[in-house]
Amino acid sequence: MLYPEQLKAHQKAYYLLRELNKSFPPSIEYMSEERIASIERVRDEVDEWWASTRFYLDEESQDRMLDAITRVDELVLDYGLPKDSSHEWDEDKRKSWLKVRSEFTRCIDAAMKAVEKGSRKHLEEPEKQHTEGKS
Repeated sequence: MLYPEQLKAHQKAYYLLRELNKSFPPSIEYMSEERIASIERVRDEVDEWWASTRFYLDEESQDRMLDAITRVDELVLDYGLPKDSSHEWDEDKRKSWLKVRSEFTRCIDAAMKAVEKGSRKHLEEPEKQHTEGKS
């Protein structure tokens, strides 16, 4: 029966999305080498999980997760740390980062809702089958 595996996949996806969201600072000024290393560790865990588990997710959850993963790459790879040693950000870069961070948060929220919906579906399915079998 696939339902337990699908439910586990949706639950793990939800957990990983929360970890990704928590790993990002609210402002670009808080980005540091340690913070980036932490984000990359979570991102590596997501990659490993994604490669082995994504097909247990329903289609909407897969799409939303992939969108969130892409946003993580955008925030880390495109912004990273300032090139000079002062760790100062110019105003345009700061505003741009906030816009991308806001989009990332939107993607995470959408993915979490999709995954939660998928979890509920897989929780209800066995109950439905059990009820239908008694008729």
